[in-house]
Amino acid sequence: MRDAHLTAEDLKTLEAGEPTMALADHLFACTSCWRQACEVLARVDLGKLSQSLRESLITREPRRSALLERYRLEQDRLEGDLAAQEGVAKVRSRKRKQRKEYVARTKRYHTRHSVLGMLAEARAANAPYEGEEWADLALVGCYQIIELPEAEKADLLGECYSEIAGARRRSARWQLAREAVKQGREHHAKGTGSRLVEGHLLMVEGCIEGDLGFLEKAESLLTSAAESFLLAGTPKWAAKATIQIAYVVLDVSPERTVDFLGRAESLIPQAERRLAMFAESIRVDALITLGFTREAMRRFAFLTELYDQFGDPFIQLRRRFTAGRLLEAVGRFEEADILFNDVIAADLDQRSNKSFFLDLVYLLDSYIRRGDILGAMGACEKALDAITVLDIDDVAQKQMRDVWAGLRERIQAGGGANLKIILKARRFIKTQWRTVGGDALLIKESAV
Repeated sequence: MRDAHLTAEDLKTLEAGEPTMALADHLFACTSCWRQACEVLARVDLGKLSQSLRESLITREPRRSALLERYRLEQDRLEGDLAAQEGVAKVRSRKRKQRKEYVARTKRYHTRHSVLGMLAEARAANAPYEGEEWADLALVGCYQIIELPEAEKADLLGECYSEIAGARRRSARWQLAREAVKQGREHHAKGTGSRLVEGHLLMVEGCIEGDLGFLEKAESLLTSAAESFLLAGTPKWAAKATIQIAYVVLDVSPERTVDFLGRAESLIPQAERRLAMFAESIRVDALITLGFTREAMRRFAFLTELYDQFGDPFIQLRRRFTAGRLLEAVGRFEEADILFNDVIAADLDQRSNKSFFLDLVYLLDSYIRRGDILGAMGACEKALDAITVLDIDDVAQKQMRDVWAGLRERIQAGGGANLKIILKARRFIKTQWRTVGGDALLIKESAV
């Protein structure tokens, strides 16, 4: 295969007749040159020629015909994607109670393009209930598809169930999420053996195990997911699965987090700036924990441009909290505490339950490490005062009250709470504490 990119002469050759084998191979492999070639192929598209003439040209010019066929298929997909966006807008304009029946009865939604459009909407949703609604609508449309081979339809159903599982997992309904994964696997078994669908199912299952604190199992599943995505030729998803592993092991092995992020770095597409930002944010957290403060500070400064592109509350809150950690790491405790308390107040205001308690646990740990027992007691009191204010069920309230009352007793007994107890409290809040409705902001951190 040739290494040189397209020249003006190559474009003339492509428009006038049959390209060389080397040129055709290069166009199938090189994205930037393919984009240039599409402008030429648009002018010589065979789509409007008679079937007999097309067959004649395929015989005489097989390589150009193959390039034209790829061009036409891409155009069909692009048109289908645009139509799917319009279809999603029509569904959104209807009342929620009417949407499922509308999708079930309207033929235009019973196509692969429409189903994929609704799945894209599910993935883009901020709130778990929105994600589940769109994934469920995609499932309704998928079951109605007629003009699709059964194996391909099974693949699509498997993908729908993986998105339903992901939405349920984000709202902390882990058993229901596992049931959706099981259904997705049943359809995948009847499908084409798609590595992409397999990867999605493995990834959401790995995320569930990570949420529940089964870190080794989570790592194994996510590693398998990354391998499946690579075999499917989708490095972006492989990067996501690998970054998820880095997040899962962050608390117990920050040095391995850095290693996993190094593996993911080369897989992240240049256009995936949000994914790159999450990966680098996790790296900064790991570096601070490992004591590499100066490197963490430099990397955090480089992140500023990326942070400024995303205005949602979760990203900006984590940005301020990380800035607090960096100030703390260089001994500027007064300034760090202002940022920590600012973020904690925002957590409470937004009713981001788990983020609120996890950030308070971190602040408590910081006070203990500094020997500030009054500050540590104040963090416990703040947590206990907030429990009755937050919209959480009685069982979750009792669990959280027990955690913070126990930490306060340890501190009152003298000597503060030790690192093992604080780490245990953090893991409980992060992976075992049950709240009705979950915590959308927190889960977004791991749903990279």
